[in-house]
Amino acid sequence: MHPYNSWTAGQAPSSSWPQDPAPSILGALPYPAVSHATTLVTYHITSSGSHILNSRVIGSDGRTYFTISTDRDMPGYTVVKDAQDNPIALVEWKSPPLHVGDFNRTFLANVSKIQNSIAIQITSDAINQRLLESVIIAAMLLQCGRNID
Repeated sequence: MHPYNSWTAGQAPSSSWPQDPAPSILGALPYPAVSHATTLVTYHITSSGSHILNSRVIGSDGRTYFTISTDRDMPGYTVVKDAQDNPIALVEWKSPPLHVGDFNRTFLANVSKIQNSIAIQITSDAINQRLLESVIIAAMLLQCGRNID
């Protein structure tokens, strides 16, 4: 039996899949549903100018949670600070990239560009695991337009 034959019948091959699976990106394969125990929290990276490297991260409650800034006098560095103005990350654009090994894949967040901001939907599980800062920094790196290879 073809493993994807059950799609047309609206049934999933295992209990971790939704009964009526939503299409995946490009519609090629289905994807497991996000656990019902987790919720998504949305943040937006917004800038008054045109660049993400000088922006703010705003929560759904309208508060600023992080600031991202690149000083014109030091263009090789970008600083990410928390709401209390404490630095949490410093990106040096001149350094060679770090290699990260293989890891187990788990859905933590979704990053998408909408109108004049970048929307980040992060699972409550990821927030509870204290990954919010890492997700914000990763989103900034992926969306900044700089070469990170």
